[in-house]
Amino acid sequence: MRVDRDALDEAVTDAAVSGDPALAGLLVERAAARITEGALGDAAMDLAAASNLHRDAGAETDEARTRQALSTVQRTLGAFDEAELNARRARDIAPPETPFAVAASTELGEVLLLTARPREAVALYLEALEKGAPIGMIAVARAALHRRIAIAFALDGDHAQAALAADEAAALYAESGHATAATRARIESATALVEAGLGGAATRAIAEARAGAPHDEAAHAELDLLESARALLAKDGARALELARSARQHALDGNALLPYVSAALVIADLLDRAGDRLGAYRSLAVGWVTAGDKIGNELAASIFRAPLESLRTRWGAVGFDAVKSAYEAARQRS
Repeated sequence: MRVDRDALDEAVTDAAVSGDPALAGLLVERAAARITEGALGDAAMDLAAASNLHRDAGAETDEARTRQALSTVQRTLGAFDEAELNARRARDIAPPETPFAVAASTELGEVLLLTARPREAVALYLEALEKGAPIGMIAVARAALHRRIAIAFALDGDHAQAALAADEAAALYAESGHATAATRARIESATALVEAGLGGAATRAIAEARAGAPHDEAAHAELDLLESARALLAKDGARALELARSARQHALDGNALLPYVSAALVIADLLDRAGDRLGAYRSLAVGWVTAGDKIGNELAASIFRAPLESLRTRWGAVGFDAVKSAYEAARQRS
């Protein structure tokens, strides 16, 4: 790999010195290699140089393609102003009814979403769908755009529209045979309906999501957590705890770390509210050990240390230490 990179660097230098028209293509090739290496800043410089060469040569299609890639790299680096400028330029010059036009509109939507302009992002994602229609955009690509629309609406606080977009994404994912993605989109739809306060529709959406993924333990864990939150809003603490415990078991059975961690935290909070300090501490302590087995103790500590410190603050050092000692004693006996 290193020999190839040396040869590529030499080819770029030779082309630059000689004014070879192949320089732009070589810069794009080197940018791709640099992205693979994680050298995003250097990749951005190569893509910027290649974009300008294409512009000077009047090669608008190549410029649009390269500037869209440049925007993606700049967005990843957090250089949002520069990313937006390049995405807008790519969108302006991309030939209509081509994948380049779809990609440019989508990229600009991503930049707008990350810079807290979700409504504008929705318009760009819809534009990408419109541009993709004449060229037969495949269902899974349309599904991905509808899912981005759902996220943008949710960030804007329009949860009813977010649910509709997530439903469309789920249908398209299912149509294209991506069952797991369809399940995720259905869960996102149900979550949006809960946020929108549409209880009946949320209940139906949760039931549909469960029916669509009978053997997806991670999905059932997420749905249990969603229903636990609903039960808590309805002031049914016992039901909320039952569902959180069910979520934790589903997550364990499915080896799903994030739902497991969420369930452990929810259980601890619910038990603390109910006055069961030992149970609350146990949920966090066991959660820490279980997560540590999967992701390492350092990362697990970054998740569970703060909730434990919060308990110490609420209970006081003496009360916390007493609960910790009781837990350790019970663990030694078992």
